[in-house]
Amino acid sequence: MYQSQRKFTDAERILRIAVHSEPQDITALYHLAQVLQTLGLTEEAKADFERVRQMQEQSHRQPLEALQATEAGMKAMDEGRVR
Repeated sequence: MYQSQRKFTDAERILRIAVHSEPQDITALYHLAQVLQTLGLTEEAKADFERVRQMQEQSHRQPLEALQATEAGMKAMDEGRVR
């Protein structure tokens, strides 16, 4: 809302509060990075965009790792290696 009204300073303040209270909120962090970039705070924006990228990569990796662990565990059970 603040972004669409071009109230970037207000948006920055609100988004910083959101990210501080929910550090894993990718959406809030992404929007904060966008606002920072708009405000010319490019180094901070770059760092936040990188954090978003890392969080997205991690969130995609976790289900795959869980599936692989489950498949490996099931196979070990089938082979009698785990009881």
